[in-house]
Parts: sequence; structure tokens; C-alpha cells
Amino acid sequence: PKTPPPSGGVTPLKSPFDVKLRKITNAPALGRPSPSANPFRASPGGPESTVSITLTVNDEDFAPPHLLNATVSFTYQTSDDSKVCTANDWWSHPDRPQPPSDLTSLEQLHEPAVVFCLQKRYEWEHIYTYTGKILLALNPFQNLKSLYGEDVMQQYWREDYNERPPPHVFATAEDAYRSMTRSTKNQSILVSGESGAGKTVTTKIIMRYLATLSQRSEGNGRAQSANVSIEAQVLQSNPILESFGNARTVRNDNSSRFGKFIEI
Repeated sequence: PKTPPPSGGVTPLKSPFDVKLRKITNAPALGRPSPSANPFRASPGGPESTVSITLTVNDEDFAPPHLLNATVSFTYQTSDDSKVCTANDWWSHPDRPQPPSDLTSLEQLHEPAVVFCLQKRYEWEHIYTYTGKILLALNPFQNLKSLYGEDVMQQYWREDYNERPPPHVFATAEDAYRSMTRSTKNQSILVSGESGAGKTVTTKIIMRYLATLSQRSEGNGRAQSANVSIEAQVLQSNPILESFGNARTVRNDNSSRFGKFIEI
């Protein structure tokens, strides 16, 4: 969306990285200083100043017992790079633009900037983000069928791009397919992540895209039943692989206990 979704009636997505996001972004919620004293608005190279912050720790999930409900104060110099994270332009932009779709375009690249960017994109239901050639995917913890329909696929079938297509696993699959046909060399897509991150589902989506793309390249004259059979054979092979050994973890009821190498 070009404008932020309305606050009423919208249930925010559950964050798959709740722990990291809390550690980095909880401070503003617990007592951010006034905008005039906000250390994140300090411009690099500007005049040095002293900032004092007082926070009350109120986080039962992650606060150490001796700090829970305690008041913490500290003072630092804005020139101290070890304690101050320089802001990116879009953080305080008056028009509230969306965060960038590629992390490499951030002017200031540090952990809070990366996590904050991913968090804001996630809140807008943008679960995919580029970081150069790598595609980051966050588990939406809900069914997003509209994100994987053929109408979305068609956005990545264009012959020429004036600009890079939006971040999507389809873009990664399309890039591999084009590289294969252009260079006539085998291509590999590595899908990695922690337990429950969505590796198996992502692999299924990639295989479905490649199967559809293969059918399309063969022309529309081929029998639809044969096309469906090819796709079905590819996608239905996954349960056979899964039967070799899964386990239940705290994050995933059906966690793969093995690595998978699938050649198409």
C-alpha cells in the first residue's frame, strides 16, 4: 500500500523475531525522550552534545529480575559511536515513506537499522526484503494466498525490467531460471533459516513457480492434464522426503531433521 493501513480493525502480524525486536525497539515504548532530545536524530558530524535518558524497565518476558520495574538512567555524548546509532533518512521523513525494499540502500547500515526496517516492512505485510542478491523472508504466521497467485507470477515474467521487481521468492526463482537459460549452466538456490522459518514452504513455492514457468515456455498447445501431472509429481515428492524423519520443536510441530537437496 502507498499509505499506512488504518489502525482500526487491522490486526498486526505476529513478529517471528519478537525477541530481537523487543530488545532493540522496546526503549522508545518505555519512555522515549522528547524529539528535541532524541539521540537517533543527531546528524553525523554535527555539534557534540550530552544526552541524558531515564527509563523504567517494564518487560516481564526479557528483563533480568533485578532490573524489572527498576528506573535506569544514563548519559552519553552524541559523538560516541559505540552508543549512538545514526538515523536513516526515512525514519523521520515527514511524509512517512515506506522503508526501502533493499537493505543495501540504507545510508546507515547497523543492526538496529536492519531490524527496524524489517519490522516496519513486516507491519505493512511486506514479508520479503532484498539485501543485495539475497532475499530475506519473514514467516507471516498466516495464510497469504494472494501473494502467490498466477497474477503475481506474471509480474515476474516480463522480458525487460526498467527497475528491479519487488522483493519476492518468485524474483529469486525467475533470476535463477533466466540465468540458466542465458548461460546454459546449472543454477542453485539455497534456502536456509532457523526452525519454523518457512524453509519447506518456500521450497514448495519455488518448485511450483519453476513448474509453471516450464509449462509456459513449452507453449499453450500442450495438454493441461499433462502440465498438471508434471507439477503434481514435483510437489507431491515432498511428503516422501518428509517421511524420513521430522521432530517437534518449540517453534515447529513438523520440523525437518535433515538437509534436502532437490534437483529439477
